[in-house]
Amino acid sequence: MIVIEAGDATTLFRMACHKLVADGVTYRRGGALMRELPGPVCAVLTDPRRNMVLHPVRQLNPWVTLAEFPWMMAGRRDIGWLLPYMPRAMDYSDDGATWRAAYGPRLRRWDRGPDAEPLDQLGHLAGLLIGEPNTRRAVATIWDPTLDTEPGSKDYPCTNWMQFLVNPESGALDMTVVMRSNDLWWGWSGVNVMNFTLLHQLMAGVTSLELGTYRHISGNLHIYPRHQQEAEALVDNDKPFNPTLEDPGLTHTGSLADFTEQCGHAMGWVRGQRDQVWLDAGGYTRDDVAQAIGLDADNWLVHWAHFMDRHRALVHVPRLAAEQILQGVEFMAWRLAAIRWISHLKKTKGGQEANA
Repeated sequence: MIVIEAGDATTLFRMACHKLVADGVTYRRGGALMRELPGPVCAVLTDPRRNMVLHPVRQLNPWVTLAEFPWMMAGRRDIGWLLPYMPRAMDYSDDGATWRAAYGPRLRRWDRGPDAEPLDQLGHLAGLLIGEPNTRRAVATIWDPTLDTEPGSKDYPCTNWMQFLVNPESGALDMTVVMRSNDLWWGWSGVNVMNFTLLHQLMAGVTSLELGTYRHISGNLHIYPRHQQEAEALVDNDKPFNPTLEDPGLTHTGSLADFTEQCGHAMGWVRGQRDQVWLDAGGYTRDDVAQAIGLDADNWLVHWAHFMDRHRALVHVPRLAAEQILQGVEFMAWRLAAIRWISHLKKTKGGQEANA
């Protein structure tokens, strides 16, 4: 197994690109030609709060990384919520309306048959960790062998299972995610690491445990031809990339009932930062940005908060605090990614090519 370790997701992404370019093999799988590593890869992120890939070559769309998380936590499978941020979501839908293998329903409402109520796996694991912190059974599964070995669908879950485990040395809550297949460019760096590290932080919060190490195991880590040139350019011109993240000076306190209000306060700060984002990006207007993300730009985070609140998306146990949600999003990291993304949109045809 290849093991890479760093304190931030950007450095891990750089290291993975180097491995794929240097040691990857070209292979045709399912009609698609891709470059993949010949063995599993374990990416170790020692600071899960530094979870956003900020490398300028990646051109990360930060709205995608933050839009899918509440949708997943709400247990949703309809893709209408995702389409304004992720137009490619339609490509993985069998019926044009839902994702068959959406993670949210499997994590929040696992089907136990006609004679039993669906299981909220996350809620169950939170209670298990609170009652028995030394347990090794805090495992959630996403892969369903009764459904996911049948052919004929566009949508099979790439993630197999996840484990939350209290580290016996540090006492902190570690998380391990195992994926059978992982596209480095759009999946790993776009939504997978971001979504699961946010979940890691939330579970640490609801169990009153310190945040530990995040481990992301990819059985097959690959990159598609459309991104190979970019990966090679990153490697050829690579140098350490460690942006300084300013402290936004935000404090977040209160219960889940205060969540929408807390996000509203945070939005005041984000709105001020967005004014600077548009200026730094070369005069992009508010309407341009709103059109690009499919929502009123000034109300994006408030909309996110209302969605979370309306769906009770993070009610696992009563001790969940609003601060755990907002602390999981590095606002300065988001601002840096937003500046680059808006600049990237200016170089495409109306932003239509930039949908991931």
